[in-house]
Amino acid sequence: MALNRGLRRLGINAGKLFFGKIHATFGKRMRYLVTGGSRFDPAIQRDFYAFGTDVLNAYGLTETSGGAFLNTPAILCSGRSSAVSGVEARIVNPHTVEDGRPEAGEIAIRGALVMKGYWNRPDATAAVLRDGWLYTGDLGYFDTGGISSSRGAARK
Repeated sequence: MALNRGLRRLGINAGKLFFGKIHATFGKRMRYLVTGGSRFDPAIQRDFYAFGTDVLNAYGLTETSGGAFLNTPAILCSGRSSAVSGVEARIVNPHTVEDGRPEAGEIAIRGALVMKGYWNRPDATAAVLRDGWLYTGDLGYFDTGGISSSRGAARK
């Protein structure tokens, strides 16, 4: 695994050669695995990278019609994601965290992929949609590489 990780830094992916049985399990034409739904352990992502398989981590909600953020092969193994085209995001009510990360707060998302509202639930809609922004209830922060989410940490 360490050898292939080093080779990949040089632009060479020998994963199919070293870990052929794993690649055969996923199929010869598979290029990426995409994960979403909860925070994905970066250690598992690094292991897949060492096997020669790239895992893209998506962040989104039902209210955003799926993924609003996705990491790219260029930022693999970072735990960060970038907004997909047409999506804006901000951190609301940021507060300092103890482990040295940037200030964390609630993730708010705006864009064409955000729902118009909950069916026959104006009260629930008003609670999460304000001035065109969807307040997700999830904690996250921005750094130079994109957004990092602590999925569900602030959900009520």
